[in-house]
Amino acid sequence: MHEIFEQIAKNNGITVEEVVKEMEIAIAEAYKNPTPAALAIPCKGKIPTPEEFIKHVASEVQSKM
Repeated sequence: MHEIFEQIAKNNGITVEEVVKEMEIAIAEAYKNPTPAALAIPCKGKIPTPEEFIKHVASEVQSKM
C-alpha cells in the first residue's frame, strides 16, 4: 500500500503524508452525505481509511476485468 501512496505523492509533487491526509479529508467529506455504494465499502470504523478505500476500489476494478 505504501508504494501506491509513494507513486501518488511523486506524481503530484507532495509527500506521502500529504497524500494520506488529503485522502482522509476527501473520504470524510464524501461520508457527510454518503451514497449506498460508499456505505458498502467495508471498514473497521465509521468511515474507511485511505487503505480500506484503495483496497475496495482495486477489488471492484479487478472484478470488472
